[in-house]
Amino acid sequence: MSASTKPASESAAPEPVDASAKFVDPPCHTDYSGQVCGELNAKPGRLAAYTRLKISVATLLGDLPTPGFTRHLLSDQFYLAKWLRASDYNADKAVDMLRRHLVWRRENGIDSMSIPYFDDGEEAADQFDDSQPDSADSHVPELIRRYHTGGRCGSDREGRPVFIDPIGQFDMSGLMRRHSIRELVLSRVRIWERLLRRDFPAARRRTGLPVCQAVYVIDLAGFGRRQMNSDGLAYVKELSRVLEANYPELLGSALVLNPKHQRLTQLIWRLMGPLLSPATRQTVRILPEGEAGRATLLAAVPPDQLPAAYGGKLLDPTDNDPACRSLICYGGQVPSD
Repeated sequence: MSASTKPASESAAPEPVDASAKFVDPPCHTDYSGQVCGELNAKPGRLAAYTRLKISVATLLGDLPTPGFTRHLLSDQFYLAKWLRASDYNADKAVDMLRRHLVWRRENGIDSMSIPYFDDGEEAADQFDDSQPDSADSHVPELIRRYHTGGRCGSDREGRPVFIDPIGQFDMSGLMRRHSIRELVLSRVRIWERLLRRDFPAARRRTGLPVCQAVYVIDLAGFGRRQMNSDGLAYVKELSRVLEANYPELLGSALVLNPKHQRLTQLIWRLMGPLLSPATRQTVRILPEGEAGRATLLAAVPPDQLPAAYGGKLLDPTDNDPACRSLICYGGQVPSD
């Protein structure tokens, strides 16, 4: 899933700065959007870098055939700001990262994924239904849909979509006997694309806030050797690489539950920490067990948005299941035949 591209040193000379390309401070903020605006306004050079990036994107889109959705996404100022922050406010590096990303999308068929999207301003958003579970995505192989843990369920107090992953129930070896790492990664990419194309715009429409990140709840209950084998580590490493290279700062918060084995948790962090950007690492919080951890989780996610099995009040809309299994895949052992 690699992508070759022209280095930044071969790009054209910088174009004149256009005042119309400036960053617009929205009337209402999430914590993240407020942080972004604060950083951009803290130093004049950062605003100039953003303006330069936005102008360069027009040239980039002319060089690479790009479908409507991606063009729409690249007009979003907070989406562009993520790439700028990932490049430490170096506009040339950000453009090179975006060029590589666009090539990667083309080489891996990302833009042809059948995931509808809408503009924040479309009236159709009022009737938009974002309740369809990820497990209902017929374009994902059946075994992956049935056994790859996780699913979107509710929103946090800022309106950000919440993804709950009971990864301790994930039979990585069993799934990888039947599917390649690439297939598993692309199944997660579909979820990230759905966030960009549907969930974030729906959340912005619903809350009036510039929602552009998700909350990831990682449940380690049952996590052990079957997830820590060489196949599992190879998959998680590739997944982390694709996330960091193509979806910078997608995660606004990662809350880790049930870290029953401290040494195992520390080992996971030593293995995965170096693969994540500093911005992503800062989102990770390992919650204490018991009532203290539950209180912290409920401080982030309202009770009516959190499954009852995790201390909230939300029941499955289909059968009142406290674990919300129609929304969240809880994995299990993959059949051997």
